[in-house]
Parts: sequence; C-alpha cells; structure tokens
Amino acid sequence: MMGKSFKCLVPLLLLTFALVFAARLVPTSTANPETRVYIDPPLVEKFDNETFVGDTFTVSLKFDEMTDLAGIEYKIYWNKTVLNYVSVVDTMPWTTYFTAKDEKTNDYNATHGRMWFSAVDTGSTPYTGNGTVRQITFNITSPTPTGSFLYTLIDIQDDIFGDSLANEIPHATYDGEFYYIWVIPEFSGVAIFAVLLTATAVLVVSMRYFKRGREFLK
Repeated sequence: MMGKSFKCLVPLLLLTFALVFAARLVPTSTANPETRVYIDPPLVEKFDNETFVGDTFTVSLKFDEMTDLAGIEYKIYWNKTVLNYVSVVDTMPWTTYFTAKDEKTNDYNATHGRMWFSAVDTGSTPYTGNGTVRQITFNITSPTPTGSFLYTLIDIQDDIFGDSLANEIPHATYDGEFYYIWVIPEFSGVAIFAVLLTATAVLVVSMRYFKRGREFLK
C-alpha cells in the first residue's frame, strides 16, 4: 500500500516542481516607477586636499513620475556653518506660472539657512513626467577639523506637489547629503627623512642624559 502511495506521490511532486519552475521563467509585470522628489546627486563628498573653503558645487531638486502637476511648494534647509547657498536657477515644468513665495537666506536661524519656494501653473497644460525644479549652487564655508569631517543634510521639508484639482500628489521625498572630509597630508621623502633624523637625534641625546644620570647615581 505504501509502495502504491509513494508511486502516485512522485509524479505529483514532479508536476509541482515543474509548475513552480515554469512560473519563475514567466516575466513578471514591471513595477510602476516611484513618484518622488529628491536631491540629485544624493551624496556629495569633497576632500580638503583638493577642495577648499569657498569652492562651489551644484545640486538639483528633481521630481519623477508626477501626473497632472499644477503646483509646487517646498522648503530646503542646510547647516550654514558647513555650506552657504550662492545662487539658484529655477526650471519650472510649465511655460507660464505664478510665483507665490521665493525666499532664500543663509541666516534663517543660528544654525541653518533656508529657501522656501511656491509656484502654480497659470494656464499652460499641467505637467506629467519627470523634471528639475531648481538648481542650487552652494559654497563650502568652513575648513575641516583635523582628523574629522563636516556634514550637513540638504534637507527637503514641507514639500507639496499638487494636481490641477488642488489635490496633493502622494510622493516619496529623499534629502541630499554633503560631507567635507579631512585627508591625512602626504609627506615627501625629504620631510620623512627630516622627521626620522630629528627623532634619531632626540633619541641619542636622551640616551646620553640617561647614561649620565645612571653614572651620577653610582
């Protein structure tokens, strides 16, 4: 009886495995791309052996996969002891629009700068797709601490992207990050030789004084 049951079970198991394997070979439907607002590039790293206080770099505030976009509002914050904004270039997705708010300052409070922008479409077709809202140029405001680094978020807050019916468009938000990193100085062969020579001289003098001290104690 067990033999018959096992013989019946084997084809069933083989059929199950075949179906599972076939299912893995069938292409799955592609997931919808994410509707998002983000800083691009998401990470900026500068090193103090090649970048200096006052040097600049540019990031962009972008969006992907918006549908029927008719209004934009956002705030961006940064640590002003690390960065200051220098300039911006706005690249709205509509041909005509009204700017309701455009504030930019490096002295929003004791620690941070802020920009606050709001605009609405005024008659052109609401936008669907990907786009760049603003290009922001920052400069580096402080030197790196020895053996450490400076860091700030490029922090998007209170971002509202709305459609032509004044409904908020759900989306994910991704901040940017900036690091200014201290690098160990490179020593030339001459500098290394000078350091070794000085260390040897100090060692020789120390040994002489140590020897005299022992003789004095005898």
